[in-house]
Formats: sequence, structure tokens, C-alpha cells
Amino acid sequence: MLPSTLKLLASLLAVAGATRPSLGPEKAAVELSATPATQPTLVGYWHNFHSSVTGATFPLGQVITTEWDVVNVAYATHYAHGMVGFVLDPAAGSIDGFINDIATLKAAGKTVVLSVGGPNGTMALASKAEVGTFVSSIADLVATYGFDGIDLSIEKGLAGSGAVSNLVAAVKKLKRKLGASFYVSLAPYYPLVQSGGGPASVRNGRGGGSAKAKMTAVASSSAQCLTLLDGLRDELDLVHVRYFGSNSGLVLPDDQVVTEGTVDILVGGSLMLLEGCRYTNPSAKSKAATQFQPLPPHQVGFGVSLGGGFNHPDSTTVQRALTCLVQGSGCGTITPKTTYADFGGIMGWSVNLDKFGGYSFSKAVRTTLDDLTTPSNDADENDEVTEDPKFDDSAADWIEANSAAQSGAIRAALPFLKPIPSKYTEGHGPGNADGISDSGKDKLVSQWGDKGRLE
Repeated sequence: MLPSTLKLLASLLAVAGATRPSLGPEKAAVELSATPATQPTLVGYWHNFHSSVTGATFPLGQVITTEWDVVNVAYATHYAHGMVGFVLDPAAGSIDGFINDIATLKAAGKTVVLSVGGPNGTMALASKAEVGTFVSSIADLVATYGFDGIDLSIEKGLAGSGAVSNLVAAVKKLKRKLGASFYVSLAPYYPLVQSGGGPASVRNGRGGGSAKAKMTAVASSSAQCLTLLDGLRDELDLVHVRYFGSNSGLVLPDDQVVTEGTVDILVGGSLMLLEGCRYTNPSAKSKAATQFQPLPPHQVGFGVSLGGGFNHPDSTTVQRALTCLVQGSGCGTITPKTTYADFGGIMGWSVNLDKFGGYSFSKAVRTTLDDLTTPSNDADENDEVTEDPKFDDSAADWIEANSAAQSGAIRAALPFLKPIPSKYTEGHGPGNADGISDSGKDKLVSQWGDKGRLE
């Protein structure tokens, strides 16, 4: 049996959860802080092939003990005419073992996604027939292995006439076929999304300017990925642009050039999707610049390399970029006009490199994610609380005298909780094991019904 004080507090929690008398004015209840509302996601690629840096791959099941939330299996191959296939590296174990590993990761709360494309893959759907083949082959792989969704890793553009519209149609059909919860992400190479360049007149006539200038215009000779993003904004869970592997840097709308591996490229590139940008489409009949509308923050992330010969930021740089976007602190030369508490997340290439480095990257970034998303339940000392006239303060001293610690915790967590009227606590003393008199129990039941009963 609980000690008398704790038993009484447990009863109060039950009462608080029930339908209770009105607290009177709306300001009576102090709102609890629960910002940010969502936690940015940590996405990692598990590569299904031997690497000169990390060596042979390893069973997917080993990822279960890591900090990664979403695991993208790289890669499925788009062979031709819409047909997509997947071949498991023997070093990863048997097919049955791989299927079991996916189920184990999913049971642990992780999302397991099949990534299509990559450095050697293309996305070329030239007809409605190829769209149908693409959809059916992906659906078969999902049914066979148990993947939660697909990731489109676009590193070589979208080949062929109608490639963008056909890929949009294919993803929409997949969502209809496999359900609204089917996960969809994009990982385009940043020169294919934000190539910059072009005359300053296209970029709203701005040449130069403050590093805090509005990121609202960019000319792009690679409009396909922005058009694809626009077409899939209702289906998309996350886009994490890959800000590595080019060495060309990124030209921002104010003509500032930012380089790979810096806070500025991660923040500046993300803001172009969060705030919207202008781009030109060379294949369109009209050469006028098109406005790309902002994506919701929860759909936008950024991708970094953990090593392997790419220009990779250290974990501190990644942490600074994240806190800059979420809280407005730790920024480089670019500061957001507003903060994005529900920013989508961080993608890292790769889980294998993270394992090779003792998981130091994912552990460090997870610490930052947790720090950014831990809600505060502390009431502001200036918050006004209006007492309900049905209650008096005669039991306040009783609560604190029995357990100041529990009382403080309860009052912080449930600011609407009122002191127990003394008439309900009559007879309380060392000989009363329940911590409340029998007559007090009856009166609680009378006012609150069975919710007020102490058993």
C-alpha cells in the first residue's frame, strides 16, 4: 500500500483527470510549455555494399542500438523501363535475416526506408507504362521486405522528357496503393536544387547585400528538383538536400557564396526551401522566373557527410546549424528571420561511417536534438492563477507538511489543482492508514462520484 501522502496525491491525480468543476476565468489554468511540438529526425543511410573506408557492410540489425530514427537502405536500382530491384550484399547476412532485422528495427520504433537511385542510379520514367512498372516493383519490394517507404536519392538529375511529371505520378500512385502512412523522402544533390548563378536581375535585381537578406530568389538551371518538390509537397515526409560532394559551393540569393562543410551552407540552403525562392526552367515555354513556395518546416532537413573523402562538417558545425534554425543561436554569418521549432531533421551519410567512428556523430547530434526538444513545465512566476471559489486554502499547509517535495511536483505539473478542503481531511493522523477519514472519503465520493473514491 502506498504511504498515506502518496495515496492521497494519487487520488488527486485521478480527480484532476476526471470532469471537474469549472476553474472560472480562462486564465485560471497556467498553460504548460510544450515547444517545440515535434522532434527533428535523425536520418542515416546504411549502405548495402563494401566501402574502401569502412570495409564490408554489416547486418542491419546492429543499427537497433544506435541513435538513428530513420534508416535508409542504400540502394535499390532502377534498371530500365521502370523496373526497380534490390540485391542484398552477402556480408549483410541472409535474406531471411535481413527481413527479420527490418522487423526488429520497426518494432523498436525506427523507420526503415528503401532508397532508390544514388550515385550510379537514374530516374527515367518515360511513359505511363513505366510508371506502372515502377509502382508495382516498389510495392513488391515493400511487401517482400517490410520497408516503411521509399527515399529518392537524386544525384544525376531526372533523365528524359516528362521525367518529373511521371515520377510525381508514380509516387502519388504508391501513396494511394500503400496508404497515407507510406513514407516518402527526397535526397537531391544540392547543385540540382539550388545551383544559383544566373543574372542578378533574375534574383529580384539584387546584387550583394546583407547576409541577413531575405532568401526569396534564385535562378536555377536545374529546375527539375524544385519542380519535383513542388509536385510532391502533399506526399513528402522529408527532403534532406545533400550539401556535400561538389566543391562548387552554393550561391545564395544575395550573391553570397557559401562553401561545403560550413554552418552557412546548411542554414542558407535550408532557408531557400523554408522561405521560398525563384527559379527559371529552361525547358518551360515561358522563361520567366517561377516562385517556389515555402515548404512546411517539418518537411525540410539538411544532409551532411560523416567522412569518406567528402567535405564533411564536424558534429559541432552540424549542432550549430541545427540550433541556428531551431533557436536562432549558434549561427554563422546567416541568421534566419524567424526560428523553426518543428524543423524536419538531419540526414547523415552514413550509418556505416558513424559505426566506423564509434557512433560519435550520432551520439553528439542526438544530445543536441534532445536538448532542443525537451519541453519545459516550469510556470512563469508572473503567471496569474485564479482560485476556484469552491475550494479554500486550509489543506495547503497539510500537503506541504506531509511532503513538500511531492507537493511541489504536483503543483508544478498540475497548476489547476486546488487545495483539499479541510472538511475532507478530518480525522487524518498517524492512526489513519489511508491519510483521509472515512467521512472525508464519503464526501469526496458525494462530490466527485467514483472518481473521488480512495481504495
